[in-house]
Amino acid sequence: MLFLFCYVERRGRDPVKRRELATAPHALAAEIARLRDELIAERATRDAERERQVAINDGLVARQIEQAEDLRELRCLLRDKGKVAPEGMVALKTAVSLSGANYETSRRWCARGHVHAQLLGGRWFVSLLSLAEELAKRRRTAA
Repeated sequence: MLFLFCYVERRGRDPVKRRELATAPHALAAEIARLRDELIAERATRDAERERQVAINDGLVARQIEQAEDLRELRCLLRDKGKVAPEGMVALKTAVSLSGANYETSRRWCARGHVHAQLLGGRWFVSLLSLAEELAKRRRTAA
């Protein structure tokens, strides 16, 4: 096809085509430059969007870390007020229901130090293992 176009041009039969052929390299270079500029602008937009997403993600991660720290602080406050059991302990009422012991007797054991227990916010928290050992010891001496 190009050969035919060039042949017609050489013969000089079509002056419009002669002008198009003369300006074709410049038009092609301009089109290439335009496409390159569009590509550069598209890449810049994509990079800016990626940076924005990274900033958003960093903000979300920072917010999640802050929330986790807030939850830890809240848990400590609740534990200090007796709303949450310390690690490895349960509320005395729960321990009594699981072990079958009498509540008042178990409370006295906690107060006298016979079982490993903590009084937090007016509530007793006891180690199940300690309570079970005390119950077993009392049953052995009673038998």
